Amino acid sequence: MSSPIGKKLSALVVLLALALLAAPLVGAPFQQVNAASDFEIDANGTLTKYNGIAASVKIPSTVKTIGTSAFYENTHLVSVDIPGSVTAVGVSAFYGCTSLQSAYMTASVKTIGAGAFARCEKLSTLTMANGVTSIGNEAFRGCEALTYVKLSTSLKTIGREAFYRSGLTSLTLPSSVKTLGDRCFAQTNVTGVLLAGTFTAIPVGAFEDCTSLKQLVIPGHVTKIDNYAFSDCTALTNVTMADSVTDIGEHVFEKCTRLKTVKLSANLKEIGDYMFVDCPAIESITVPDSCTSIGSGAFQRCTSLRSINFPSSVRMLGYYTFDGCTSL
Repeated sequence: MSSPIGKKLSALVVLLALALLAAPLVGAPFQQVNAASDFEIDANGTLTKYNGIAASVKIPSTVKTIGTSAFYENTHLVSVDIPGSVTAVGVSAFYGCTSLQSAYMTASVKTIGAGAFARCEKLSTLTMANGVTSIGNEAFRGCEALTYVKLSTSLKTIGREAFYRSGLTSLTLPSSVKTLGDRCFAQTNVTGVLLAGTFTAIPVGAFEDCTSLKQLVIPGHVTKIDNYAFSDCTALTNVTMADSVTDIGEHVFEKCTRLKTVKLSANLKEIGDYMFVDCPAIESITVPDSCTSIGSGAFQRCTSLRSINFPSSVRMLGYYTFDGCTSL
């Protein structure tokens, strides 16, 4: 017959054993070795579904394409290594992988599909080799931890809202870029931008509500600036516009409340409706000889505007053009 002390010792041993078994589950993410059965790969080499729960995933070299929604809302994934066999990351491939922190792509990847990494809120490290030619719509939308990306030197197309509400703090576009999508960098934290490339238009809302952007130089390959392109850039103080710009949309610099110095293109045809509405820091502006019209509300509520020089070529003034310009 066992003693009470012996029973207590036996119970203690059992408790210690259970604690040791549970220890790996406490304080650290569970790491699982990738099994071949975790990957569903079709006959064409498309990874159609990943079924594992590993934190770190190395995609097999037999995969040519990461298919639509292959890792959709996989909250276990922390890092992913995309091998040299992969040429395309599909639509919503990693959408909503809210634990994903790093992604590595080789030069074999040519296209990043729409929403591929959207809502990957913790993604902070993205290695994009120089093979990528196209970034799809909303590809990195909502990647709040993504402060920097070195874009591919082969990149030609950046889709609509590609980096919308991401954490970008700086931006250098490579000279290869030919087209930008609407609101592609809107609501980011960029403080400065280098707009290299061959694109001729800055699209609707491209940098709308970039409240940290301080200075802006529009380069010589740009001929058109579309509606709301830089509206609500409340830290913007200085704009220099190349003489290549001939067309400009509405509300382009609306509510740029610190904008003080503006050099307009010498070939600008018109100043669009509400172009500088609610820009209270602008004190003076010179309208170029090429300009024939100034749109409605173009300088509305520019309360510090003291002088404006416009040539005889201006034949039309819109409604409320200088409404609320209390210093004129």
